[in-house]
Amino acid sequence: MLKLIQSRSEPPVIILAQDLSESVGAALAQSDSSAYMRSLDEMASKLEASFTVHRIGFGEKLSTDNPAWIFDGKATDMGQFMQYVGDFYKGQNVGAVIVATDGSINRGRNPLYVDAALKAPLSVIALGDTTRKTDLQIRNVFHNSIAYAGDKFVVQVDLSAVNLQGISPTLEVRSIRDNQQTLLERIPLQVESNSWFQTRDVIIEATSSGIQRYRLQLSHADNEVTYSNNVRDFFVEVIDGRLNVLVLADSPHPDLRVWRSALISQRNYAVDVVMAQDFTSADLKQYDLVILHQLPSARWPISALLDDMQKLEMPKIMVTGMQTDLAAFNRSQQVLQIDYAANRTPNEVTMVVNPAFSLFKLSDELKTKIETFSPLISPYGEYTTRPSATVLGYQRIGRVDTQYPLIITGESGDVRTCVMAGEGIWKWQLFDQVQNGSTAITNELLGQLVQYASTKSDKRKFRVIMPKNLFTELEEISFRAELYNDNYEPVNTSEVTMQIRNEQGQEFLYTFNPQESAYSLNAGRFAEGSYVYTATTDLNGVRHTHEGRFVVQPVQLESMTVEADHGLLRQLATKYGGEVVYPDQMMNLTDRILADDTIKPVLYSTTHTRPLINLKWLCFILLGTLTLEWFLRRYFGGY
Repeated sequence: MLKLIQSRSEPPVIILAQDLSESVGAALAQSDSSAYMRSLDEMASKLEASFTVHRIGFGEKLSTDNPAWIFDGKATDMGQFMQYVGDFYKGQNVGAVIVATDGSINRGRNPLYVDAALKAPLSVIALGDTTRKTDLQIRNVFHNSIAYAGDKFVVQVDLSAVNLQGISPTLEVRSIRDNQQTLLERIPLQVESNSWFQTRDVIIEATSSGIQRYRLQLSHADNEVTYSNNVRDFFVEVIDGRLNVLVLADSPHPDLRVWRSALISQRNYAVDVVMAQDFTSADLKQYDLVILHQLPSARWPISALLDDMQKLEMPKIMVTGMQTDLAAFNRSQQVLQIDYAANRTPNEVTMVVNPAFSLFKLSDELKTKIETFSPLISPYGEYTTRPSATVLGYQRIGRVDTQYPLIITGESGDVRTCVMAGEGIWKWQLFDQVQNGSTAITNELLGQLVQYASTKSDKRKFRVIMPKNLFTELEEISFRAELYNDNYEPVNTSEVTMQIRNEQGQEFLYTFNPQESAYSLNAGRFAEGSYVYTATTDLNGVRHTHEGRFVVQPVQLESMTVEADHGLLRQLATKYGGEVVYPDQMMNLTDRILADDTIKPVLYSTTHTRPLINLKWLCFILLGTLTLEWFLRRYFGGY
């Protein structure tokens, strides 16, 4: 047997990390930044003579491949850096970690609470100035991301001032459209102390639909350290999609109030409750959806109204009850037929959710609890569903689960119809309130039915889908495209291109990547502004286009904090056994690291044991020497 020992030496790794956020760049701009960068490069070069130096940049994201020191990060996430060091360098011979930062953390986890499991000391080069500077700023803006046209919404603004007692600034609220600013309100303020903070509510009326840009701007004060945090832009998507819903009833009924309150609670519906005797077909065009409660009935057959609804391709929800004329009901829709014979005795039924229903999502709480709700009154008879219909819930009569539908949906052409074969949902709302402390479950069910019925099917053969229309500068913007042939089968054999144009008319061209049966595109990040896109493709000689728009809003995290947080840096250095130094002490830190006897190379030895017979060259040498010995003995007469 032969024992082989192989040895290798692993030099210590020194991690040199630099905060590349805008706040550090602004702090360095106020001093001799070129001298600091020369000192940083000199430190790296001096350490590289004895160790392996890994340079890492961090800010909004990590840069680990020997990054350039460019201070353009829109945020500071030091927790991500600490997590990366703990995971990537685990088990490696790390001699020291040096982090240069101002300690202004505005994104991600607090680095003090990230368990990096470092065995090497972590030292900090403290940048920036901790002195409280004269500043007037908008600290935070809180608002809804969606509003409805014609509504007023509240914007909560947090304001602060340092060392500016006695001034009287103003807060201006403006709307920006097509690069034109319109003053909406001017609010006078009074700073009453040198550490002043105040929250103001601003009420804005949403007058135009689309993504609207608003600007909050504080007047400038003398000697402010920066004016960039005096301005804050925010965006609100104003929807002009409020649906007008008509609840048309045979007669007054407590169910009508439940339908109205459930829809009004969701704010995107305008609801009118009208009795059949007071309604004329001339008013039908102003509505997007009709809920027919116990109509058609013997008193009000509404045959003319039903014909007009069919001509207008208007979706409807039909609620049956004891006043419903079932024969006329069967003729008025193609979803459910009820053969009632001569028996008009109703059944008391509860609802069992169909587990195979998938046209829209229902919460798990609704699926579980609605089976325990009070029973509805449902017409007695034989129920027959059309093949194209989909059952949402079945009837449970007593303790017997039947295949009779209680709530069923269907679609003819582009017009959707829903049927609720029972009256008495006012009991559901009461039961929901008593048992669950709210009417959320009832509202969810009715709201989902109305949303499904009022949504028209998208029959376009080419469409582009975005996850949302409002992004920040830090988000990558992605698109998904779908293309269908004449049989509405998805295909992705044609090339799909997209042109994106900004407000200045600059154009960006992209090509989608085929993916499974669709297309995908990651266009990356975009600068602040409003963009219009046009996607085009050709299929079988027919050109298809899809147009849309999106908005990118600025990220102003780095301008919100103008003072460095060296207290956090001291805690971090203490936790990992390092020290805090300032830029003019960087060479002293370098010398201490070079003189530290504990930072040594690690020698790794590996032992291999191999049978000699596997070393063929050695076998041939032995065989050769034995042959030579035999020859010499024979030649000299040794035997």
